[in-house]
Amino acid sequence: MENDTKLCESKYGCWPITRIDRAGGIGKNLVIAHGAAVSDEEVKLLAERGASVAFCPCSSFKLGKGATAIGKYPEMVKAGVKVGLGTDGVSAAGNMNLMRQMLVVAGMFKDARMQPDIFTARQALRAATIEGARALMWDDEIGSLEIGKKADFILFDLDHIEWTPFYDPLQALVFSASTASITQTWVDGKVLYADGKVQGVDEPGIRRKARELAAAAVVRAGLHEHGVETTTTLYDEGN
Repeated sequence: MENDTKLCESKYGCWPITRIDRAGGIGKNLVIAHGAAVSDEEVKLLAERGASVAFCPCSSFKLGKGATAIGKYPEMVKAGVKVGLGTDGVSAAGNMNLMRQMLVVAGMFKDARMQPDIFTARQALRAATIEGARALMWDDEIGSLEIGKKADFILFDLDHIEWTPFYDPLQALVFSASTASITQTWVDGKVLYADGKVQGVDEPGIRRKARELAAAAVVRAGLHEHGVETTTTLYDEGN
């Protein structure tokens, strides 16, 4: 976030990415979470070092990290930085829906910069698939449908209202479709989701337990009491 960056600059005379690089911490095996506050020079630095960025758009929207205000994600992609999509935690982002991240990232920079050709639907899909795999240095096994890789794929119902009608499947996937039209999910050649259910999992039981644990956590934290703030300025204080 911008305030964290200003704090780092006041203490060490440089932004976080530069400070980490001076300590020898920027390399091909580094995946930077979020990466909202990055200068133009640091974009070049990340590209030269082969580092990766896990961008979590919904988290930035919910916590105000500044992705549309100061983020250099389109510039990172153009420079060759491996930018993959992440969700962050549910409390930070409100969801762990990667399709929602695709929709957001494919639109946020278009609107913020009033450029309809920036961070395209294709780039959003790549960020959610092969670029994420490249960021994790795992693209030899996952991230795309190729001979020799794991059979990971999702099947959509093209007769679903979300797909009726459609002309360009890529545009429809990113801007129109949601998880509602998914019929099957395959991981490593095995069906894990079909017929509206996750296979081999007691979903009702898990949801029931999750609600119980969530309610208990709220009480332990004292958030059920009247007047307790449910937002935080922790990040803004630079802690």
